[in-house]
Amino acid sequence: MIKISEINGVILPLPNYLIKRFFEDNKSVFIKSSHLKKLKNGQKLIIYSSGQNRGLFCETEIENIENLKSNQIWEKYSDKIVLNKDEFDLFVSKSVIYVTENRKNKDFLVLTLKNFLKYKKPIKINFRMTVAGCYLTPEMYSKISNLI
Repeated sequence: MIKISEINGVILPLPNYLIKRFFEDNKSVFIKSSHLKKLKNGQKLIIYSSGQNRGLFCETEIENIENLKSNQIWEKYSDKIVLNKDEFDLFVSKSVIYVTENRKNKDFLVLTLKNFLKYKKPIKINFRMTVAGCYLTPEMYSKISNLI
């Protein structure tokens, strides 16, 4: 198990069309249904492109971490969320994995992001990326930094 002191951030997968919204539409809020308890403000979020051109696409700094209910998220961040209203409503209403799970009253992880750095080209990784993502260790970040 990775210790909290060994965490620099997290790598999370996103489809290309959502990644583009961070840059083209100036979006800065990402929501996730699972909670990454070891994350802290100031750590890195590296975004893995899960569509065409698979690989590490960009990095950003986590400015703020919150756990909020869906109605609170939309009220507070509607213009900054990477999802549009229809995508958001679908995301918070049901789990893609657990068909019977009702997520309306669930808390979601809300990451406010800043200082985006788009890589010149996607960086290929030598491990399997899951939907859950993975924590980023100092060693991993050092290897990625050398490839930027």
